[in-house]
Amino acid sequence: MILCLASLVVSCDRDSVQALVIEEETRVVPSEIRRVFISDDLRFTFTQDSTFFVRARATEGHLGYITTEVQSQTLFASTVSGGLPSAYKEVQLGGYPIEFIKNDSRGIVRGNPVGQQIEVFQNGLGLLDLDINCESLELTVSSPGPVNLSGSAQRLSVIHSDQHRVDCIDLQAEIAKVVNNGSGDVYVWSTDVLSIIINGTGNVYYQSGVDNLVVEINGLGQAIELP
Repeated sequence: MILCLASLVVSCDRDSVQALVIEEETRVVPSEIRRVFISDDLRFTFTQDSTFFVRARATEGHLGYITTEVQSQTLFASTVSGGLPSAYKEVQLGGYPIEFIKNDSRGIVRGNPVGQQIEVFQNGLGLLDLDINCESLELTVSSPGPVNLSGSAQRLSVIHSDQHRVDCIDLQAEIAKVVNNGSGDVYVWSTDVLSIIINGTGNVYYQSGVDNLVVEINGLGQAIELP
């Protein structure tokens, strides 16, 4: 069963008013999705709304350029050739217990993924902006795409190997480990235990008030306490 919907959005361009049709399609997929792979220029939004499976939204004529495929509890979401780069193309995923997220896209990946133990890989150029509340979160960054994480985790692991900033200062962890192999800075907040290993030139900034701090510096970067 596939449901197709359409909504009307009005945009203003100086003195002219133009009507823009946004197409929506809810795609029926298997009952479990644990892993998500995102690529191309797709925008992807995680939502806690479990009333739908996968929802595709795009400007008129571009819904066909969105592709979603599910194999062994893994969702592959991307765009296919022929779509305009500037066209609005988004996939929304609702209410699944996610274990693995890999972003290879140039678009924006955002929202509130649901899960207890989540691995996140940032390999794309687009923004990764997630609000996560889980028991364990493992973040690996190997590309220049910006990363903003908020929420809470009992255990946090960050491995950073690029030149851009990774911001986890709004994600409260009880126990955290940060390994900075790159030239970009990492911002982290841990309340109980924080282990910092610096092998590159980038710094690690940490929120003051941590009970137990362990720092190992093998590179030129520094561990810097924030006021």
